[in-house]
Amino acid sequence: MSVVPMPQSPTFHHHHHTHHHHMSLSTSCGSSSSGGSSNTNSNSTTSNSNTSMMKPKKPECAFTASGSSSERKPWVPVPKLTMEALGPVPEYNLSAQSVFEPFKFQVAGHDPILRLPEGIIFKPALARELWFYMNLSPRSRLLPWVPEFHGCIELQKDFLNNKKKSPKKNSSNSSMTPWGQKMHDEKLDSKPQTTRFMVMKDLTSNFERPCIMDVKLGTRAYGDDATESKMLSQSWKSNTTTSGSTGLRVCGVQVFQSESNDYFYFHKYEGRLVVPDDLKSVFGRFFTDGDNLRVNVIAQFITKLKELRRVIMDEPQFRFYATSLLLIYEGAQSSMAPAPTPVLKMIDFANTFPALPSGENDDGYLFGLNNFIAILEQILLDSPPSSPSEAQHLVYSQPQ
Repeated sequence: MSVVPMPQSPTFHHHHHTHHHHMSLSTSCGSSSSGGSSNTNSNSTTSNSNTSMMKPKKPECAFTASGSSSERKPWVPVPKLTMEALGPVPEYNLSAQSVFEPFKFQVAGHDPILRLPEGIIFKPALARELWFYMNLSPRSRLLPWVPEFHGCIELQKDFLNNKKKSPKKNSSNSSMTPWGQKMHDEKLDSKPQTTRFMVMKDLTSNFERPCIMDVKLGTRAYGDDATESKMLSQSWKSNTTTSGSTGLRVCGVQVFQSESNDYFYFHKYEGRLVVPDDLKSVFGRFFTDGDNLRVNVIAQFITKLKELRRVIMDEPQFRFYATSLLLIYEGAQSSMAPAPTPVLKMIDFANTFPALPSGENDDGYLFGLNNFIAILEQILLDSPPSSPSEAQHLVYSQPQ
């Protein structure tokens, strides 16, 4: 499958860390430069490589935060939020006939996601994420940018096992993503006897062949409640991947390939090997259906990202760490029916906290958003236009 050649690397906005919890990490066993890992698989963006979905090991060495202990403030985490502290949680009423199936389009995440055919998904609840949805004001400008939340439900493990059905293996439309399969195989049985799930809209339900990308935003990937070891390991992860240098990290991709009638996949451990100069070709790959770069889809996402940027710049209520943007567009190109509108949503709010009175609420989120927009605009400008001015028009006609 061909990939649009993208020789030039994008111009990144340089980030000056001002937050006092941002420490550069040095390890005694190799560079922690933000340029990423040196063992990048150069083919990872162009072939559906069999890169292992095993978690890579961190270097066998001690993490040391740069600067002497007298220079930097000690890390003092806030207490972890508990489900009990949330008080009454909105409940979702399930019909007795409901038959769960694995959510077959899961490209990232730490937990298995279930779905019902009526277009809703069930994600294991985390107190902090639940706090975010419960505290989102009905008047918030963020509402159009997050999935619809329908409440919570507690499910018993034996109920799930009885009600579970696997997608049929015989058609490409019903096969699961490798990542979704991994989460179901490894995580579902280890859940406690009773698990609380958050019930949300299935964002893929309008799509026949959804192309999906999960991009983690921001330079800081830990919350105010992280233990010191979690803070250090997440800082190491940011500094050794594209997160630290660009505020962006690709966590999962599936792209429908029209010729092979199948999907191309890319998982988070491959995403950690990407270096900043490769981000443009990875994003370009997401918008390529085998042969064609979907320039109009890219232009639609640029418009949406700029709208989201205006909302985030004025966000008075929350600070977002390690949240993702989920991008979905239709891979099946039919001349008969118009394709559903591409979807851009913020997801994964397990490290979302109240805004600070100082107004210093952005730890690289806007930095990542600006880089995302800049890279997509560069892809458009470098694409072979079908008419000489088309790509320029798509970029320069954008609202800023």
